[in-house]
Amino acid sequence: MNNAPKPEPGDNSIDLPWAVVAFMVAINVAAVLDWPYGYFQFLRLANTGFAIFMAYRLFLSRPGILPWAFCAVAVIFNPVLPLAFEREIWMLIDLAAAAFFAITGMLKRRL
Repeated sequence: MNNAPKPEPGDNSIDLPWAVVAFMVAINVAAVLDWPYGYFQFLRLANTGFAIFMAYRLFLSRPGILPWAFCAVAVIFNPVLPLAFEREIWMLIDLAAAAFFAITGMLKRRL
């Protein structure tokens, strides 16, 4: 049973536990290390899922540029039609995603 209140239009908050943001930042920062390919498949799924969830919740509560930024993250990391970049480029993208998640999480713990 989920007792969490649903966001209403005009309600500028999304309950987002800090541990979720910290996990997303950590797995993206860890992606610069040498991992088996399966880790990067997991990273794609986790980033896409988190970005879609955040975009959906933000579109409901706070339309603007931020939900579209999360949509861009979902497109970049999507596992269905994966984008192909060199390893060095992916390292920069992973670090940029970690920074984006950390900044949006720190700006407001309740997005």
